[in-house]
Amino acid sequence: MANTEARAVAETVFDRNQRREAEINIALEEEAARHAAAVKNMHRLRALRLAREAKSNGESPASSDRAEGEVAAAPARDRRTGRKAAARSSR
Repeated sequence: MANTEARAVAETVFDRNQRREAEINIALEEEAARHAAAVKNMHRLRALRLAREAKSNGESPASSDRAEGEVAAAPARDRRTGRKAAARSSR
């Protein structure tokens, strides 16, 4: 009888640990999505600021397009490995 009770306790602990791991993984994915959105917004705002500065300085639009291209080509980091991932363009 003790063996059956020990097995039931072990299974409940295992299930609880599995649920906790699933919750942690979901939280990590949500945090990664928030981070990616923040980085994307930061790059968009930088490109807008560079375009506004170029317009106020009387530069040609081609130079502001180049600045936007440089922003889009900024390397991203893979959240799992921390290594730089290949640049991806949203266009």
